Amino acid sequence: MYDAATNTPISTPAGEGLIVSGSVDSGKPASVTVPAGQLQDGKTYKFRTNAYDGTHYNLNWSPWTQFVVDTTAPEVPESVTSSTYPENWGGGGAGIEGRFDVTTGDPSQYEVQYCFDPYEDDADDHGWASVRTTTPTARAGLAPAPEASYTATPAADGNHVTQTRTVDRAGNVGPIRDYGFTAGNRDYNRAQKIDIKLPQPDLSSDAAPYLNEPQRVVGWKQGSASRTVRKGGETVTITPKDERSLAGTRKAAQALAERSRMRAPSYPDPIVTGTWCQPTLSGEAQKSLITRNEACVFFDLNYEKEYYLQGVKIAEHHASFEIAFQVKTDPHDGTIKTWIEMNPVYNDFPGDERSVLFGDGNPRAHIDSMCFSGACEDATDGKDVQNFDFYGDLSWKGGGDSNPVDSHMATGTATHKWDGSTGGAGPTDAGLSRKLPIWFVYNPESEYVPIEGKDDDTDGGDARSPGIDARCDKVASYGDPGCVLTQYVPEYRMDAARYPAAAAHLWMVQNKSAVKGLGTVAEPMHYRPDADNGRVDSTWTKKKIRARVCGYYGGSRTDGYVPTKAFVPHPKTFLHPEFRPQVPLPNPDKVNCDEVPFASAYETVGLPATADGLNPAGKAGGGECIQTVAAKADDGSEHLLDDTRYDAPAFTEKCGRSSMSGYVNQGAMNKYGNEFLPQMRVIAGDAFAVDPGRLWFKDCDTGAATLVCEMRKP
Repeated sequence: MYDAATNTPISTPAGEGLIVSGSVDSGKPASVTVPAGQLQDGKTYKFRTNAYDGTHYNLNWSPWTQFVVDTTAPEVPESVTSSTYPENWGGGGAGIEGRFDVTTGDPSQYEVQYCFDPYEDDADDHGWASVRTTTPTARAGLAPAPEASYTATPAADGNHVTQTRTVDRAGNVGPIRDYGFTAGNRDYNRAQKIDIKLPQPDLSSDAAPYLNEPQRVVGWKQGSASRTVRKGGETVTITPKDERSLAGTRKAAQALAERSRMRAPSYPDPIVTGTWCQPTLSGEAQKSLITRNEACVFFDLNYEKEYYLQGVKIAEHHASFEIAFQVKTDPHDGTIKTWIEMNPVYNDFPGDERSVLFGDGNPRAHIDSMCFSGACEDATDGKDVQNFDFYGDLSWKGGGDSNPVDSHMATGTATHKWDGSTGGAGPTDAGLSRKLPIWFVYNPESEYVPIEGKDDDTDGGDARSPGIDARCDKVASYGDPGCVLTQYVPEYRMDAARYPAAAAHLWMVQNKSAVKGLGTVAEPMHYRPDADNGRVDSTWTKKKIRARVCGYYGGSRTDGYVPTKAFVPHPKTFLHPEFRPQVPLPNPDKVNCDEVPFASAYETVGLPATADGLNPAGKAGGGECIQTVAAKADDGSEHLLDDTRYDAPAFTEKCGRSSMSGYVNQGAMNKYGNEFLPQMRVIAGDAFAVDPGRLWFKDCDTGAATLVCEMRKP
């Protein structure tokens, strides 16, 4: 065997291009195997043969035969058209045959294969038929005639798809071209119930994808989640506070300023230094707030002690403290710091020097920082208790009632350290993470004893505060292991100026659907990584989820054909090639299906309840959503419109499906995966919110029967 162009033999074990076949019966064909790597795509080779009967060789060679090596698959068909069923639009109807004309764009193609209405769970080779191509004939003033045609007949009105691909003479099969259409005639010019006029995309906008702004702690309300411990004659109650008292705020600010002026080196400064957590001499009282890595919260701690004489209560005294508590984690380290400040606000114990103690030498009194997890270094019996390093005595003199005689504050810090252990071995997020609740534990005591009567010597025992929930993880794509506070709901900020169509679609679902409010801080979504990378233990990959919402196919064979399930791109979708002017063909902007809620949330309608889906759709999948299109109007402006190929929205749907620019759809979420998730260390099951740019829609009336308004820059 020779290279025909250079007339040189290929390399073979026998040399000189010789390849010897095995023995075959007389009259039967023989075959040889060419050594790997000797035949190259696109080159022409030649060969000749002679025979050997086991005794003699035929001394004459056959004539040379040439062949061309072709291992390159053909391109996608250049076009598919149908006069009965225009692409991405409506026509024909149930039982009406349509002809589909195919132009391959390549004269070397051998046949065209087609498949009509495949099911999403069909095997790759199921349902294909073929027609031979013909040499296209020239037509005066017209494009050449199609090289192949086939027919298909929809059995029902609704969305349908034909798949078309070409096969060359070497048997190489090309990629599929999907051709969607809607069978049946309806009023495509009906009045629309959604018409949001969109601004032109601002390509200069580069908004930050998150701000980590402080939030109120979920469930942390005045008087909520109180914890009370009663034993013997002692009662201790701790209650979360929505905000610090104004008097306490002022007192803390004065003390901080005084210590700063004195430059006291031993004073433990607050570990949360943002202005949102600093006390001031003017303005509002401090609020209980949290970010992804810092908590600044307040409590009321009340201590009550009863005294008895011969079983009869003769006295009862109280002391109250306002507690400031701070927790700080590092997103790329396992260190967890705590800080506490104790401010006495009431004390009606008699004026003994040691009427109320949280330490100061009393063998039972204490107040300590605790990491309630065996994953903290130095943990014993599943918890790590660290003494606060206090500035200020932990004993208070009695008297003064609401103006305590002894009003000094005590301030302390402590440090815990995650030991790197997790809940498993990975690769799931659950196996790569560990919860480390942080709180403080305490046991107040009084050394006051009345002259008559006695102190019930029963120890009231330890009590603890409501906790701040830290969580540490080793998800590799997030960089060095680190810790966050999971009571904070991180919020992704969509760049509404740059991607108005995506922002409007998300805002519409958040404000005019059955899942109104979903994706806000008050009603967050919950993150679900792609099962493809092993971060969740499931066969439901993101691709599989999206197929149920945005797939081109009408359902599974089990469900049967579902008319509205398949996504059919809208022909008037406004494309935005200006986003990537440097991108040449064949990578232009293309129509995308935008789904809300996202496929990366447990609230996606594409995830069934059996796979822990929180908002699953029925058999129609994405066909159950509000159907919209970011369309180009006759005047060149862009509008988010409800899609007239479907029934008008009832606004009771629990999702949205929109036909829009791929550059816009994908660009709007680019920083979500690349910046927001890793910086906020969002792992499987974590709550998160998305702000579509709510202020842009302040002129839109969501209470009206129709949603007609203009998206304006605030």
